[in-house]
Amino acid sequence: MYWADALKGTIEVLSIHTKKHSIVHHYTGDYHPNSIIVVPSEGEIFVALVSQIDSQINRVSMKGSSMDDSKFQLIRSGLGKGGNFYLAVDEKEKKLYWSDTKKKRIEFAFLNGTERKIFIQSERTPGPLTIVDNYLHWTSEGSKAMQW
Repeated sequence: MYWADALKGTIEVLSIHTKKHSIVHHYTGDYHPNSIIVVPSEGEIFVALVSQIDSQINRVSMKGSSMDDSKFQLIRSGLGKGGNFYLAVDEKEKKLYWSDTKKKRIEFAFLNGTERKIFIQSERTPGPLTIVDNYLHWTSEGSKAMQW
C-alpha cells in the first residue's frame, strides 16, 4: 500500500505481509505531495506536487529514489498553484488524467508526458476522477451528479 504524507513530504510504502514501511521518495523545499496514483504495470507512481510557487506532476519509480533518474518531471507548466489535484490512469490507453481545482479543468497526456490536452474546462471545480469501462468519471464541487 502506497501513500503520500504531505506534512513529511514523502511517499511511503507499507508491506501488507511484513507490516514494514519505507520511504519511496522524499521531497524537500516548498513542494509537498498532494495526490498519488500507482501504476504497477509500468512500475511507476505518478504524484502531483503543490507549492505556493507552482505545481507539477512527477513520475517516480516504484523502486524508490536512490538514483537521480528515478524521478521525472512529467508535467511542469500550466498547472494551478496551491490547488488540489486528483489523478487517474487509463492503463489500456496509457494516459494520465488529472483534475486541477485552481484551473477548473481536467487534462490528460500520455504516460510519458507527451500530447497534453484539455479534456474539459468547467465553471465548476472538478474533483476526484476514476476510469471505469473506458469512461472517465468525475464529480464537481457543488454538484450531486457524477459526470462521465
